Amino acid sequence: MALVLKRIFSSGSDEITQNYAIESWHVSQSVDALTEAAAYDITVSGSLTLTGSVNSLNGYTGSLLGNVIGTADSASKANQIVVSSSITSTNQFLVPFVADSTSGYPKYSTLLVDSGSDYSGLWYQPSTNALSASLFIGDLTGTASLATDVINVPDAPAVQGTYYPSGSAQVPNSSLKFIAGAGKTATAPSDATASITIADINGKTLGQNCFVTATVSGSLGAGNGIVVNSLVGSDLTFQAQQNETDFYYTIVYI
Repeated sequence: MALVLKRIFSSGSDEITQNYAIESWHVSQSVDALTEAAAYDITVSGSLTLTGSVNSLNGYTGSLLGNVIGTADSASKANQIVVSSSITSTNQFLVPFVADSTSGYPKYSTLLVDSGSDYSGLWYQPSTNALSASLFIGDLTGTASLATDVINVPDAPAVQGTYYPSGSAQVPNSSLKFIAGAGKTATAPSDATASITIADINGKTLGQNCFVTATVSGSLGAGNGIVVNSLVGSDLTFQAQQNETDFYYTIVYI
């Protein structure tokens, strides 16, 4: 239990009395209490004004008025943060979040941000209402820009249209269907071919009810190109001039 400052004098009274001696311990107890030499309970009645900082090892009880420097992590400390509106700013801001807790999300918690070591973390730009991050997992609604990877994309509906056979006056009722994809020719053998199996075009005939185009991806040297070699059953074969040629293809069929 902490000590209490005493005012007992040789007169037996706790009042300071004229002509009675003031002993050394009367002064040293105050010095000990104010210099942490001994633990004393000190009660201040009235207001207390400090020009320096206040530190507490075991928290605070009661109300505090002033600016908080540090972490407000309990109900006995400040529990509000000043928030300002900045919806037209063109700057990018870090998005704050609080750490998860086994007992739920705490009312008082340290705010955290994730800028990433290369500044690729979570950012928000008010003027464009744009949220950016290096990776999104879950459902997204909106327009994607600079997408590099797509996972579990639902099958797109077939493109509907009408096919007019060359030299025929009849217009069939069949609908055109569209497939697009990418491939890469093999490292060996040296004929630089690539075979892709597409079940939907099984039994089709190139140039009659199945039309295929292929384009080399990027620049692989002058004269390099790729053509459609054959369609046998559902196996579509492409022929390039170089091994390991990346290419895109499109298929329109009936």
